Amino acid sequence: MLRVKGHRYLYRRGDQLLFRRGVPLRARFAFDGRCEVQASLGTSNVAEARHLLARELAKFEIALSAAFGVRSPTDVLELSVRQPSAHEIEQGVREWFAERVERGAQEADRVADEGRAAASMRSYDTLSQNAAAGARIGGEHSLMTEWIVEALTERFGWQIEAGNPLHRRLTKLVIRGQIEAAGRFQQEINGEPVRVLDDTFAPEQYRLDVERKREQQAQAPVSTLALFDGYVRERKPAMATVKAWRRQLTAFVVFLGHDDASKVTPEDVIAWKDHLLHKAGKDGTGLSEKTVGETYLSALKITFRWAVENRRLAANPAASARVRGAKRIYKRERGLTNVEAKMILAATLLPPPPRLSPQRALARRWVPWICAYTGARVNEITQLRSEDVALIDGIWTIHITPEAGPVKTSAARTVALHPHVVE
Repeated sequence: MLRVKGHRYLYRRGDQLLFRRGVPLRARFAFDGRCEVQASLGTSNVAEARHLLARELAKFEIALSAAFGVRSPTDVLELSVRQPSAHEIEQGVREWFAERVERGAQEADRVADEGRAAASMRSYDTLSQNAAAGARIGGEHSLMTEWIVEALTERFGWQIEAGNPLHRRLTKLVIRGQIEAAGRFQQEINGEPVRVLDDTFAPEQYRLDVERKREQQAQAPVSTLALFDGYVRERKPAMATVKAWRRQLTAFVVFLGHDDASKVTPEDVIAWKDHLLHKAGKDGTGLSEKTVGETYLSALKITFRWAVENRRLAANPAASARVRGAKRIYKRERGLTNVEAKMILAATLLPPPPRLSPQRALARRWVPWICAYTGARVNEITQLRSEDVALIDGIWTIHITPEAGPVKTSAARTVALHPHVVE
């Protein structure tokens, strides 16, 4: 995969162009743990790929902004790039090296059938070239080395100016990794035991990396949005619920200015509740007590409760939050009056608009009548399938089931059809 010159994040694989961008370590929870994102743009034309690249980049930055809890995607770049420590550079190069060795082992298996002598010679030539490149640390190095260095800086969100000591250290380590990989490749081809040539890539260093990562994870922030993702994977709520709750939890993260659930206090939740009740509405007057209590706070409570149950948090900071609004006054019956029901059913007998499709015209004609005779909801009727209509003991029925689509109670039921409907 080669980067297209003059276009950041645009790469070419064969004749296809791809969007490719590294995911910063502390945002990977929002990308299913991936260290980078790749997406085919479906074209080989650079001019055509430009607007497709911009679209993929916008999607990436929106997800990144949610992960970082910032107020605008334009702030993401400042948060996602940083200057690494010398140890982080070594750890990053070792991570790349492990992937490179795995690919090398697969390549060794592939070329084994070509003849060990030819393969070994080619491997030795590669080793010699990399060794020569390693000897020119202060001067020019191979284009492949530059590509690897550039890919690593993007992958880990590092901000390293070319020519500074950290950049030179990264380049030197990459070259040493190339030399070590070439040596391992030659050993594989020759059927020799694997020997570590450079202690930087010794197994002990990898064990230390694992221990350090464990320590970092223990001290890392607990993302509210990542907790919600865990709840979704386990509970599998309706997609409409997932979409709404993710939006509300993102609003909470933005309100706090951080995405660390371990730092959330009951006072933070109350402050957010007050903000929603008095300032969050479109006209600046706030949302209703019902919306805040049953939608926004519910999303927060259930997510944090799942986190406590799964030992991700010690306590639920939203557990005691309540909205004590005035008792709602109903000035009429909650169901339709006879006049209203007749108005709806009479409208089904009117000629449909001329531009309405035949399918929609039939839906307007029959859905209200079937709802009236069965008590079912509109979506439960419109998602019915042919196999959901059956004759049972001489009675025509419809089977309302979550298999056909969302059902509010998540439970299937069979409803008899009135003779009028059948007629």
